[in-house]
Amino acid sequence: MVIQMTEPEQVVELKARLREAGADLERFDIVVWGQRDEKMVLRDDERYAEWAQAGATWFLTGPGPFNLVYDEVREYVAAGPPRY
Repeated sequence: MVIQMTEPEQVVELKARLREAGADLERFDIVVWGQRDEKMVLRDDERYAEWAQAGATWFLTGPGPFNLVYDEVREYVAAGPPRY
């Protein structure tokens, strides 16, 4: 399922809707594909923490989404999501 989310609060809303629909939220991850904060308004680790607190399991900023290199993706996923 692909849902465009631009704010962490949208993850909270998504989780509430899934829970209301009877989803077992322990059985899947919520993944957000975002961009690095080029202007450094928030340090990336602060921004990741906001998404994690909202309930996102992964906040991806790379690799991809185009021209993926399998070994890079594998290393990225093997490292696991950051934990806050």
